[in-house]
Amino acid sequence: AHVSRGLTKFLLGSAESALICYNEAIRRDRKHCMALFHKARTLYSLDRFEESLKIYDKLEEIIPTDYEVLNSKGVTLCALQRQEE
Repeated sequence: AHVSRGLTKFLLGSAESALICYNEAIRRDRKHCMALFHKARTLYSLDRFEESLKIYDKLEEIIPTDYEVLNSKGVTLCALQRQEE
């Protein structure tokens, strides 16, 4: 429920409110992949690339072969001008 609420808030232009929803889902389950993924994407949209990258690193530990996580991590590394990683 928290992730759905977060997605709605994000789509309505309230990224900070979306983060609150994702954080609540993560508080209840530290490995909630969907909440972590959308939190990372939201942080990226706010130009908070380092924070976003830390979450993608955590997701990569949980689901190491997920192409969406790996792709998004790569995009974030490019935004940080760290393409070599």
